[in-house]
Amino acid sequence: MSPWRPLRGDPAGEGPGPRPVADALPRLLASLRAPAPAVLDAVFTRWEDIVGPAIADHAWPLKIQDGVLHLGVEQPAWASQLAFLGPQLVRKVVAATGDDTVKKIELKVVARRPK
Repeated sequence: MSPWRPLRGDPAGEGPGPRPVADALPRLLASLRAPAPAVLDAVFTRWEDIVGPAIADHAWPLKIQDGVLHLGVEQPAWASQLAFLGPQLVRKVVAATGDDTVKKIELKVVARRPK
C-alpha cells in the first residue's frame, strides 16, 4: 500500500484538484436544506438594517430552518406585536436578501439576549 498523499489535479487541468471551500459551500448547504450563504449573512449580520433599530433592540434571529426564520424576543408583548407584523418582516427579509427562502416567522420568548 502506498503512503497517503494529497489529491492533485493533473497538469493538463483535467480531473479533480484543490478547490476553494467557498465553491463547495452552496452545494453543501443545499444538501443540508440550509439557506444560501447570502441569506444567512444578510439576516445574521444586517438584522438591524433589515428591520430597523426599534425591532432589532427587542428581537433577534436565532436560526433559519425549513423556510422559517426563528426569532428570539425579550418579552411576550414583543412576541405578540411581532406575530402581527410577521408577514411584513418576511417581506423585508425577502427584499433585503433577494431570496424567498424565508416564508414565515416564528417567535420564542428568551429570557436573555445572546451576546
